[in-house]
Amino acid sequence: MRVTNMTGKLRTVKIDVHRLTPDDKPTLESNHFSFTEKEAMLLQLETLEIDALAIASDGRRAIRVEPRTKKVVVTDVESGMILSLALVREQLTWVYKAMTLEVDDAWPEHVSEAQPRETTIRVHMLLPRAHLETGTLVITLTSRKTGEVVITRNFPTPAKTIEMIVAGDRLPWGAYDVRAWFEDADGREIVAAETVAVLLPGGKQRVKRLNNVTCELMDASAPALRDVSEIEFMNPRDGWCFFRLSGDANITLDDGEQPLAVSKSNEKPVEVMRHLPAGRHLLRIDGTPQALVVRAIPELLYHEFPQEVGGYFEKHVLNNVNTFVVSPSRLDTPAYRKWQPSGRRWFAAWPVLRVIQNENIRDYADAYKHIAVSAGYTNLLTHGVMADEFMNSEPNCAIFADAVRKLNVTPAFANQFFCAYVNQLYGGVEGQEFVQALSDTGAVLAWKRYLPTHDDEQAAREFLHDELVEHAENYRKLCPGSLEHIAVCFGYFTLPGGHLLNGTPWVNYKKYLDMQFNLVATDPAFLGTYGLMTYHSGYADEETVRWGAHLFRHYGIEGNIEPATSEPYILPHLANTDFVDGLKGWTVDPAEKESIRGALSLGFGHLQARYGGAPGDNALITVRSAARPNRFSQEITDLRPGKLYTFRMMTSDFKDMSNKDKHVVSVRLDDVTLIPERTVIQHFPNPTWASHAPYDGNKRLAWITYRWYLFRANGTTAKLTVSDWADDANPGGEIGRELMYNYVHVQSYYESEPEL
Repeated sequence: MRVTNMTGKLRTVKIDVHRLTPDDKPTLESNHFSFTEKEAMLLQLETLEIDALAIASDGRRAIRVEPRTKKVVVTDVESGMILSLALVREQLTWVYKAMTLEVDDAWPEHVSEAQPRETTIRVHMLLPRAHLETGTLVITLTSRKTGEVVITRNFPTPAKTIEMIVAGDRLPWGAYDVRAWFEDADGREIVAAETVAVLLPGGKQRVKRLNNVTCELMDASAPALRDVSEIEFMNPRDGWCFFRLSGDANITLDDGEQPLAVSKSNEKPVEVMRHLPAGRHLLRIDGTPQALVVRAIPELLYHEFPQEVGGYFEKHVLNNVNTFVVSPSRLDTPAYRKWQPSGRRWFAAWPVLRVIQNENIRDYADAYKHIAVSAGYTNLLTHGVMADEFMNSEPNCAIFADAVRKLNVTPAFANQFFCAYVNQLYGGVEGQEFVQALSDTGAVLAWKRYLPTHDDEQAAREFLHDELVEHAENYRKLCPGSLEHIAVCFGYFTLPGGHLLNGTPWVNYKKYLDMQFNLVATDPAFLGTYGLMTYHSGYADEETVRWGAHLFRHYGIEGNIEPATSEPYILPHLANTDFVDGLKGWTVDPAEKESIRGALSLGFGHLQARYGGAPGDNALITVRSAARPNRFSQEITDLRPGKLYTFRMMTSDFKDMSNKDKHVVSVRLDDVTLIPERTVIQHFPNPTWASHAPYDGNKRLAWITYRWYLFRANGTTAKLTVSDWADDANPGGEIGRELMYNYVHVQSYYESEPEL
């Protein structure tokens, strides 16, 4: 423990170390020390007996120890004042990396280079010197294409760090499994590590990078690839490949007996996605293809697979997704049974936080036991679990890292993966070890990026740089190779009643979500990022779900670098949509004196579940009159004739939000074509996580109404009028009731449904 004098003057202190004896009796060790200003010392608390070789030989890298030291108290001798008190954790996690194996090859940084590039293999060992002096390090490379060991190198009495260089022209292009192990003088293997090295092809099979997450592996329209019956291509990493075929043709992959895809002339191209190991692959072509494209694409993860498949989901989402998170309760539904054989991957949700909180997870065996009985490991129609969730680095991370490694070498779980939602795990050694374990076992880290809108575009871009780029750079620096196993998991919460990431109603949320995807696709910090993910469909409206799927295709499948939309960040259609500036910009027509006013309702925005402290406490207030309706209106500008738009607004009772009575309001949209069958009026209570006294979301609820209207613009302008009567002749509600309004906005609607 480090003790530093930060009091600004010379101090003589007594340091009391409280420990337990082996038979759990308390003891006290006291010593006096003098410290000059800012002087520091390392205080040794106790020696922990750890058999590092036993840990390594067992294939583990982490253990938990229970220190006998319980607390340390620092007291000023002169005054008797306690200056500091530190409690020692009841359990400490110790991570021992006996061997680290790194490969510096062409993927992903050097894809664009035309010439073969040498590969550097680096092994670092932390074994005791006596073992290094009497043992041997062995490194082998095995071709994934032939299964042949093509290189074997022995390093007797190795140094702690060994480098081995493979010349770029030494081996044919392809993927090679690299294995390193240290054996003692008797030939007994002590510790081992494995990874993969890729040698990328040049010439007609050269890999072409399209953006950070997508590469073109083959385009059969290229002159060198026309009129051939077989084409080899290189998958540069374990991951997804995309195939698009058109014309009268079929293609068969590797040694498959059935065609991978069959297409017909004058029909739309056939698209297929398959998760393939890194290395050489062969396509056999039969017929006359008009076009054949193969790409390395990201894992495109969607949370979560629905109870039933149909409608917009089947038409506009399903074909843009290759991996689903699915509730264990849906693994036996007709929809799951129908789509499970489609070549996609399926991860069953698993609440790891609940397990950690409710169970005594003391070592890797405890964690292993709970994971092994989860649906993602017992149901072989899944590919593993998506654990929800690991926040930041903490001791449990290292314990689960060892459990994940043990699961990976269990034959019964050979095809299962332990994937996890994560935050910033790079901040501590335990989190770094967990990241390494997931990377080593081929799993996915779903890196949670739930990013709320900001007031203006410049602030939004600065925020996204901080939350995306800087953290990605930290992952790359502190967890090397981790980006190649991370799927950036974008929250897109847009459905009232849960969470709202679109909490600033003057912002174009589709533009903001596109900015996030574009940053991952184009910023150098994300080069080689493994996947893209959207979360969570239950918190998103159908338009946002479809827009997320479109962004999957735009960046992940087509490999674009330009934005998916040219629309502005700030919506141009209405002014002062959240009444931050009182009634400015609005034409008000009060039924009586002061029956329309602007006011502050503390907590209103939070009760709406606007994410991350977004605004929302300002509102327009109407007091219902018996004489005639109160009205407020504004011209809607900058519309494109023929284009679809949505109008949205929230209301509540100003005096008592627990009043559940219907909010009688009428909305009139002039000079547009309303699509009434799509109108949504949702009356919902505040959730428990969006409480503001006295509304706790449990015993006392705040009731809010959300209105959503779809319309087609007839011209470049229209008129919005809102009234607190049911219609011009009927109040429809309690006279004197005060309603408050905000979250008023108009934005374009992503139109991908032809029936509209």
